[in-house]
Amino acid sequence: MSHLLICAMDAEAEGFRSMLADRTDEMISGLTFSSGTLCGHPVTVVKCGVGKVNAALCTQTALLRYSPQAVINVGVAGGVGEGIVTGHVVVGEDTVQYDFDLTDLGEADGLVSPCDSALSEDLLAAARSILPQPRVSFG
Repeated sequence: MSHLLICAMDAEAEGFRSMLADRTDEMISGLTFSSGTLCGHPVTVVKCGVGKVNAALCTQTALLRYSPQAVINVGVAGGVGEGIVTGHVVVGEDTVQYDFDLTDLGEADGLVSPCDSALSEDLLAAARSILPQPRVSFG
């Protein structure tokens, strides 16, 4: 099973594309999907463009075409916090849909969805194995 790496910008996607072994490219709906192996694992990398609408359209296209085991959003991806700067890796514990308000319907403000804990732990261990500790966070 493969993993899908969705990047908003060229600078993010090209770093991964350059490391793909046995790379093949496929154009679908104006998006270039680059597939190959990364550290021995099958991976597809795509640049979706900035914004959640672009990310959603790109993700749906990829799900239909590639059926990835996991979707990983790479890049800024909402990693904010004290001391977090460009070059840091923040592995997500949860995702938050923050830009709508359902409190009038009795729902909490923002929709929080947990990330796959086993995948998050694997990503955290991988990041910590190659980067200095202060640059890797979980949250």
